[in-house]
Amino acid sequence: MLIKTHSCPLNPSDGYFMRGMWGIPLKYPFTPGWEGSGDVIAAGDDKHAQELIGKRVAFMIADQPGYPWTIGGTFSEFALSNVKKVVPLLDEMDYEKGSCSIVNPMTALGMTKRLKELKSKCVIITAAASQLGRMLIATCKKEKIDVICTVRKAA
Repeated sequence: MLIKTHSCPLNPSDGYFMRGMWGIPLKYPFTPGWEGSGDVIAAGDDKHAQELIGKRVAFMIADQPGYPWTIGGTFSEFALSNVKKVVPLLDEMDYEKGSCSIVNPMTALGMTKRLKELKSKCVIITAAASQLGRMLIATCKKEKIDVICTVRKAA
């Protein structure tokens, strides 16, 4: 699927990747960015993908077997994805919120799942005022895991 990118977040994972800290060899030139939002402007033959043409979506980049960065990331005017990595946006969700609706929520859910596996009753969350921190607080509360939070600013 070809998506005209509207918004994309800069996550800590993007910074680590661009500094070579993910263990993925970089082949230059490359365009960073794991997730974003935009409008689907073209799709392959897949029926579900075709139905998304003209729709506003959140998406993650498409990847190639063994090396995801051969076709570029979301920090570009256009990006490639596939139907399995695209989520239609609700009318009331703007592009900016939609652009960060995949990586952080999945991270919060994964972390909470791990806490449950460890039978944790409490967790300390640093950077609790961040987007990910707030999501983790909500998922922990839902699972009745107590949270102790730290933040950098008094506000």
